[in-house]
Amino acid sequence: MNCYNINIISSNNIDYFLFTRNKFLSILQNLKESLNSHYELREYNGGFLDVCKTKKNKDKEKEEEIIICKNNIFILDKEMNRLEEDIKAMEEQLLSINKKIQHICVHDFVEDYIDIDPDRSVKIVYCQVCEYTKG
Repeated sequence: MNCYNINIISSNNIDYFLFTRNKFLSILQNLKESLNSHYELREYNGGFLDVCKTKKNKDKEKEEEIIICKNNIFILDKEMNRLEEDIKAMEEQLLSINKKIQHICVHDFVEDYIDIDPDRSVKIVYCQVCEYTKG
């Protein structure tokens, strides 16, 4: 049984594609946040490794720390590559979904104004259904 109350009548159902786009956008945002965290952790590990390597004291404990840090960096690099590939694939899928939405939507365009700063506004024209914005 479908846990979401979405009535998929055909592959042209706009509700299906809008729902899917919103969920993919959420996933994409989470992937990008995760990638940023990986970059921060990778940078921190790289800094720690540099500090460990410059220590004159090369005891067994320091050698273990260097090995752990190098392993962390290896794992992080592998994971970051995977996340970058997932982000690219998700962005390509979103482009495909957006093209389908623009094609099947019965656009209902409205004019609106967006404040740029307290003294200026810019007029935009967008679809109330699919949020497509005219250039």
